[in-house]
Amino acid sequence: MRNLPFFKSIGIACCIVFLYTACRKHDTQPISNDSDALVFIGSDNDTIYALNATNGQKVWAVGTSDDIDYSSPTVSNGVLYVGSWDDTLRAINIVDGSIKWKFKTDDDIGSSPIISNGIVYIGSKDGNVYAVSAADGNMVWTVKTSGRVKSSPTVSNGVLYVGSDDDTIRAMNAVNGNMIWKVKTGRDVFSSPTVYNGVVYVGSDDDTIRAMNTADGSIKWKFKTGGGVLSSPTVSNGVVYVGSADFNVYGLDANTGGPGYRVFPTNAAIYSSPTVSNGTLYVGSTDNKVYAFTTDGSKKWEFAMSEQTLSSPCVLTRSGKVVHPGISGEQQ
Repeated sequence: MRNLPFFKSIGIACCIVFLYTACRKHDTQPISNDSDALVFIGSDNDTIYALNATNGQKVWAVGTSDDIDYSSPTVSNGVLYVGSWDDTLRAINIVDGSIKWKFKTDDDIGSSPIISNGIVYIGSKDGNVYAVSAADGNMVWTVKTSGRVKSSPTVSNGVLYVGSDDDTIRAMNAVNGNMIWKVKTGRDVFSSPTVYNGVVYVGSDDDTIRAMNTADGSIKWKFKTGGGVLSSPTVSNGVVYVGSADFNVYGLDANTGGPGYRVFPTNAAIYSSPTVSNGTLYVGSTDNKVYAFTTDGSKKWEFAMSEQTLSSPCVLTRSGKVVHPGISGEQQ
């Protein structure tokens, strides 16, 4: 994999939820009291924080033994799940920060967990994809790949999709881990798959975005960018949005991959995954800025920070909807 100048960046992706509800694939309740909203975020100071979304005050903090890099928190049924570079997946009570359980792997966890049917799925740099019981942290199954698994799994219709540093995208039975199909790429797959209308969209460090049929992995289309695609795709209104190390976010026709694609330029490589909400695209860049573009390509605003942004935006609307990268309007 190419050397990337960000292995010790500050902070990772955050999650904003309405207290006592689950940040899953349905809308939360409308926020009647802003003091109930919490922001969860991990940091390179070996800590996961819960912050009051209104005033930024710390509600609780849980220490780890190493950085929380790349793994973004996921919340389900009042429990937060997150990985860390201390090789551990943690389940944390969102009310008080108490540890429900811990699951140990054999190397760093940069993958983000996803929960489906009571199972937490996550990858590790030890080369394994793990399925762990959300209730007690016991392992349900594991699948060994030939490379580090930094891609975050996606589950759709009982199938788990994930990439690996062995230049492979895999589709596995989510119940038992049995292989359904796998597709080779030209380089590592750090990007996390998005599934929409029977198609899997995913990027690779071979500068390519691929659209594959969910049934058999056959290639529907490929689009070549000018740099590695570590960003994960978002699909909104028939358009696939994904960032590239060539400084751009691309908006591609979900059915064909082009022509007439849109380009959203920044000033440095993009490893953040775009989020689309109410006709606006949000994305971070390694030029130390967060951008908002209209989906027709016009820049609305930019926000400058003191460090580069690898984190992917999470949008909380006034109605209480939580929008993540993935399929716009749903909680991925």
